[in-house]
Amino acid sequence: MLGGLYTHPRYRGLGLGTTVTSALTIEALKRSQRAIAYVESRNKPSLRILEKLGYQKTRDIMFADIGTGVRPLMN
Repeated sequence: MLGGLYTHPRYRGLGLGTTVTSALTIEALKRSQRAIAYVESRNKPSLRILEKLGYQKTRDIMFADIGTGVRPLMN
């Protein structure tokens, strides 16, 4: 499962996100039959990268943070 990938704003638009996500996807597929990525639905740049690499949306997961800063584990 891929998630939480981040490119510093100074280096965005250089293809680094695509390169890193592609490399991680290749490694994930060496170890499993499929790779899964999670991304916030409003994160259009990340969604474009995943689409370019062949990922397809399968479901939405919703969570709410009431000021704890804690995110649920993704199953």
